[in-house]
Amino acid sequence: MNVAVIGLGRFGFRLAVELKQRGLDVIALDRDPRRVAEFEDEVEDGHAVVLDATDLQSLDEADLGKLDLAVVCIGEAVEQSQLVTYLLKTRLAVPRVIARAHTDTRQAILERLQADEVVRPESESAVRLAQRLSFRGCQDFLELAPGVAMVRLTAPGRFWGKTILDLEVRPRFRVNIVGIRPAPSPEVTAEVAAAEEEKPIIAEDDPAIVEDPVVSPAPEIELLPEPAYEFREGDELFVVGHETDIRRLIVG
Repeated sequence: MNVAVIGLGRFGFRLAVELKQRGLDVIALDRDPRRVAEFEDEVEDGHAVVLDATDLQSLDEADLGKLDLAVVCIGEAVEQSQLVTYLLKTRLAVPRVIARAHTDTRQAILERLQADEVVRPESESAVRLAQRLSFRGCQDFLELAPGVAMVRLTAPGRFWGKTILDLEVRPRFRVNIVGIRPAPSPEVTAEVAAAEEEKPIIAEDDPAIVEDPVVSPAPEIELLPEPAYEFREGDELFVVGHETDIRRLIVG
């Protein structure tokens, strides 16, 4: 997985180091040459670039290659974080962009700017975020023992239309799917999308309380699913096993 980490403050620096140590291809970007040099000194074969990510021309000239994920770790510079998020999604077409926010209002704005996920640094450490991001499609990560974890992830495309038995989950990959949350029905998804479009845009200086986002009712989790369960797009899986084996399951 190719990942860009934009902003090498304390959070971004730790995240970039953790992701690199977990075997991901990481490029770190920061406008401060000292932070870039520190990252390259900290990580063997570390790839970092001195770059102002708010400048579209600089992003284009940097030739970042095909990115699977970008994490915007710019801290208190709110407008810069919003602009970078927007450029990554709309101009560079990065499939998944994660940004940071310190308040509900800023989170709402970043979500309207098409951020795929917004993390709150006070509730999620750089190490924990790196654990999640090291698994493609991972929504949550719980370490059970060194090298052993339970991972909540979105069913990969190659799972769709196949059963647990078809995929040979246990004999081939040595992991267990202990639970599945089925994807919402198309009817519920359409209703939620229509309600979301009617919500007003929220300004950064709007003193009004941010409304809770419109969410679809979460289906019940099927514990210990039957081997004949057939996966659909949007299903969530709860997988237990060694981290290396879970990665093999995801990649196939």
